[in-house]
Amino acid sequence: MTSAALLLGSPENAHLKALAEELPGVGLEPRVLDPRRFPAEGSLSVSLDRAGRARARSSLVDLDGVRVGWLSSHDAPRLARGTAPAARRYARAAALSGLASLRRALGVPWVNDPDRAVRAGDKFHQLVLAHARGFRVPETLLSNEPRDLRAMARRLRSLAVKSPSGSAGLPDDTRVLTQRVGARDLADAEALRAAPVLAQAYVPKRTEIRATVVGGAVHAVEIFSQETERTRVDWRRYDHRTRYERVRLPREAARRCVQVTRDAGLDYSGIDLVRTPSDDLVFLEVNSEPAWLWIEDLTGMPLTRAIARLLARRAGS
Repeated sequence: MTSAALLLGSPENAHLKALAEELPGVGLEPRVLDPRRFPAEGSLSVSLDRAGRARARSSLVDLDGVRVGWLSSHDAPRLARGTAPAARRYARAAALSGLASLRRALGVPWVNDPDRAVRAGDKFHQLVLAHARGFRVPETLLSNEPRDLRAMARRLRSLAVKSPSGSAGLPDDTRVLTQRVGARDLADAEALRAAPVLAQAYVPKRTEIRATVVGGAVHAVEIFSQETERTRVDWRRYDHRTRYERVRLPREAARRCVQVTRDAGLDYSGIDLVRTPSDDLVFLEVNSEPAWLWIEDLTGMPLTRAIARLLARRAGS
């Protein structure tokens, strides 16, 4: 029987497509289950027999021989035509639950495991894990209390403020990026009561580092974000003049990146670090669903191949 990897996500997703092209080279047949096709275009069934064996099948994809899974997105199910408006919320929740049960009933490892990735997405908890492994982390406050945020800003003079949930809940073309603020910026901050923010002591930067951890290997790129005004606070405000170069992390820093990834329950991750003017490395956060093609395009680092090989190892475990 052919060993296969189930790729859960949109066939148009660039990372899914790149991985699907690489998987045959490591002995895995890629099979794509597009969550947007369920339940409008097909069915799924999950059963439990008297012996307690769970089985799953779907008209949308062949599940025989699936040995490992990979989740590329959280695209919403597309409901069948004619679903009553009053029932759409219920039907969508039931469809999402069905997809989750299908994923678990397969009994195969997932890279990354979606349940663990949800917990790993807690930015505050990430800092606790990183500090426990010896990383320097910035002083942090998660709050929607303006008085507490203003007091922190007065004491530290400069804060980096970001969303604790990233851009979740916003349109696909909208992102919430890190802002640098001071006490004056928070003088009229009552609107912050509507949702908490994550405020941190602003860390002076020489450069920034994205360390992509795949299994026990660390693939790091140094981002010269301070060379262009646009990217100084958040390198995701991309500037075509910004330099990106491969870098080898010190052995202890690389070991900590692997440990934090494992502590978070992840097989691979994208860890953001700051290199300070004094050459210290400061941990900012770990991404449980990191994009990697941009690194591959800019540096030639073979990350798609590394992740495909990770899937093959997990399929055989």
